[in-house]
Amino acid sequence: MRRFNIIVLFLLCYQLGFSQLADAFKYQAVIRDASGNVIDNTYLSFRVSVLSGSAMGEDVYVEKHLTQTDKYGMVNLDIGSGIPELGVFTDIDWGSDKHFLKLEFDETGNEDFHLLGTSQLLSVPYAMHAMTVTHDEVNDADHDPTNELQTLSYGGNELSLSNGNTVELDESPWKRNGSSIYYNNGNVGIGTNNPEYRLHIEDVEDSEGDRRSFIRLYNYSVGSHSLVNLRLSAGQNGSYTSLTHLSETYTASPNQADYGELWTTGAGLLLRAQEGVIRLETSLNGATIERIRIDEAGNVGIGTSNANTKLEVSGGDIYINEIGRGIILRSPDGQCWRLTPDNNGSPRFTAVECPD
Repeated sequence: MRRFNIIVLFLLCYQLGFSQLADAFKYQAVIRDASGNVIDNTYLSFRVSVLSGSAMGEDVYVEKHLTQTDKYGMVNLDIGSGIPELGVFTDIDWGSDKHFLKLEFDETGNEDFHLLGTSQLLSVPYAMHAMTVTHDEVNDADHDPTNELQTLSYGGNELSLSNGNTVELDESPWKRNGSSIYYNNGNVGIGTNNPEYRLHIEDVEDSEGDRRSFIRLYNYSVGSHSLVNLRLSAGQNGSYTSLTHLSETYTASPNQADYGELWTTGAGLLLRAQEGVIRLETSLNGATIERIRIDEAGNVGIGTSNANTKLEVSGGDIYINEIGRGIILRSPDGQCWRLTPDNNGSPRFTAVECPD
């Protein structure tokens, strides 16, 4: 987790010649890492609360800010001009009691706020003639800004504000690399708190009818060659196997990828059924029909789910359309013969070399 320091400088906004509260006052912070380098051009989020009476007092006003550091690592907040969560800034009665500023911060720019600290406001947005704050003893009419500087330090999982508090943060196991996040130290579970694999998913229910769709990959492009792809690779030889849904031209159905594909750049594909069958099915008029089955004994059925020989065809013919090709049979003496018809339809046997 990044270690950084924040140098805080309060600046007052005022309306010259009026004895009334300004609409906002400035809060500036220069953000540096532990080496003293500024953290520039980074979005940060803050939540600012004004408390009445004490550091544990009642919130009288709360607002949020999302801002970006500039090239010098500085952020500028106009307190009173943020996104209000509680109260109205102009309704704060600064003269009624002491007031404290509570600062919360999220370095990712989101709303996972952590307490930085709470400090008494030694200067508040009075009009120009207000030389001191009613309930403190600090004369802010001087020209010394050092009594308004605070340092925010972040080390390990502790966040500290000088002259303020220290808070212990829960360190996230996820790390950030630019706009990416990663976790390399163990397994990740979704739907389970005891993952056994690098990514382990259990009991994830689809929101539409409890169809239990565990993983969905979408690509909403409607251009040619649009696809969604799951790629599998092992070893370091560069080959892989892909499960893909795609369309090359979208000519089958407008704006719809039209077929799925399983292919590999390796030595081949292996379809394996452990003590089961392998089936190939297609649909016709909404009905799913089994076309080919390989059973546990290795028998192949085309048009039948109960093949009694190594190859059994039902509901159709076997058509060999190339002249000179036929069925090769082996005679008892080991000679192989190709069976083809002559022009009169009579069977003819021709001696050929047996296939390896």
